[in-house]
Amino acid sequence: MSDVSAAARPRECAVPAEPFRGQWLRDTYALTDAEMGVTALALEPEVTGRARPTVADALASVPGAERRHFQGDAPLISERIVALLGDGPLIARRMALDEQIADVLLGQNGLDRRLVPFCTLTSPPPSLWAEAPLPDERRAALLVAVQAAWGRRLRLHFDGPRGSGRRTTARALAGRLGVPLLTVDAPPGPDLMFHVLREASLHGALLYAPDDLADEVRGYPGVAVTAGAGPLPGPPGDTVEVSFARPCYEVRHRVWTVRLAAAGMDAAPAAELAARFRFGPDRIGGAVAAAAATWAVERAMRPPQSGQPDPDDPTGPDGTAGPGRAELFAAARAQTGHELAALARRIEPLNGWDDLVLPADGLGQLRELCAQVTGRRTVWRDWGFADKASRGRGVTALFTGPPGTGKTMAAEVVAGELGLDLYTIDLSSVVSKYIGETEKNLEKVLAAAGDADAVLLFDEADALFGRRGEVRDARDRYANVETSYLLQRLEQYDGIALLATNLRRHLDPAFTRRLGFVVDFPLPGEAERRLIWERSLPARAPRGDDLDLSALAGEFPLTGGEIRNVVLRAAFAAAAAGQPIGQGDVLEAIRREHRKTGRVTPAAGEA
Repeated sequence: MSDVSAAARPRECAVPAEPFRGQWLRDTYALTDAEMGVTALALEPEVTGRARPTVADALASVPGAERRHFQGDAPLISERIVALLGDGPLIARRMALDEQIADVLLGQNGLDRRLVPFCTLTSPPPSLWAEAPLPDERRAALLVAVQAAWGRRLRLHFDGPRGSGRRTTARALAGRLGVPLLTVDAPPGPDLMFHVLREASLHGALLYAPDDLADEVRGYPGVAVTAGAGPLPGPPGDTVEVSFARPCYEVRHRVWTVRLAAAGMDAAPAAELAARFRFGPDRIGGAVAAAAATWAVERAMRPPQSGQPDPDDPTGPDGTAGPGRAELFAAARAQTGHELAALARRIEPLNGWDDLVLPADGLGQLRELCAQVTGRRTVWRDWGFADKASRGRGVTALFTGPPGTGKTMAAEVVAGELGLDLYTIDLSSVVSKYIGETEKNLEKVLAAAGDADAVLLFDEADALFGRRGEVRDARDRYANVETSYLLQRLEQYDGIALLATNLRRHLDPAFTRRLGFVVDFPLPGEAERRLIWERSLPARAPRGDDLDLSALAGEFPLTGGEIRNVVLRAAFAAAAAGQPIGQGDVLEAIRREHRKTGRVTPAAGEA
């Protein structure tokens, strides 16, 4: 579809390229010869540096100039083309040509200097249209509507949450139309807003402004877009509402593909990235740029393999020709979680499947959980299951078992497998003794988590989702209402929520029924303890000849968490002594671990 023709653009800046470009001014404000003569006289100080002329000078030197040309309702004054300075008699006041008009007449097309702190004027490329975060049908309909209305007054309002792509769509629309985009970044005040509208009209621009300027924008004679979190208050009038939601998978996939290709990267990870991260084009662009910058730095810092580094070598530190899946996922994660970080604690997933020691059923459930996340688009959208279920599209799991049996490690493994951040929720920041505050706090956490595309881990979940009890007073009644609300809200959450508890019996039965997975983490047996001992010792850690992991596994019924604590304590003791990790170091660490928990260390053979 062709761009809007120049003739269709309102008050287009295609003015004659002559030193004094007065025809645009004459046509725009229907000025007479006398008014154009006054304007030319007021322009002289901008060229010659002479003193500003007075009204008396204009009446004396400009043919046809009269006092009525300087009245408040005359175009020169009402349209703020000329300002009268000072006080006193009219004929004694000096004339100052508005600097925006002076720039136009002198052939300077840049943004009005007074508007620089508040506005930006850009010329988006036509290729940006592919990144507009709307389904293809709505995108095409929007373009047709704007093209048909170009040259006339049209109001559009883009309403949707932050990150839904409202600004990107405005930029893409301007690029596709082949016109500039004037964006109002901060309220300029009522006086300067007049100049904003004139600047947009001067450049024949698409105007984009926040919704709190909707009334002021109504004065723009072209196409203007306002944006806000919701519809404009009151009757729509002449405004067309365009609703934005979180971009769907198809839109995200398209934008990832376009951005990766434009950056010269392999677009193969686009499908997986679009499925895992649900943010819009701005963050997608930020992730691609960050991945490219990180990769370039790592490539520059790579030590040469032989001789001097080859500046034309396109490969990165791992031999690849650009950022790979890991770099792109890391860059995508960095785009989110900023609000969630104030409400939860981020855990860096360091453990993998090989570090996790669980019965086969537990490992199978964890892999099934991951498969449910990676396959939810296929099931919900492609296979139509979304039409059969209005809620419960998130992935929830309960990890239950004694302390130290690997519940947090399992959450790390799940987050690492999915390439997502893991955040653990501090219950002290959620649970409140004040009525209604717990619900509000949980709502903040889930809203921030949904925006962050992160894995949530609620430790000690029984404190938040406890069993409802018998009602004896108003406080008991409210506690039950609170629990019911929390259960319903978690069921509506469409992200990934993992809940860990040491006391499953304290959880409300209705809550357990609503979970997708319940994974038991039992105390490890001797064979499992032997594996944990082995996997807790890094391959580079020196081992003494007397270190007997099988004997340790058989004699001491420790949990996985306790074994890892013992190994670390023994490693520091061995390092301080300047020797490999020996059996004596481990036994002393075991004694201290038992003493820490108030237990008696069994003698060899008594366990």
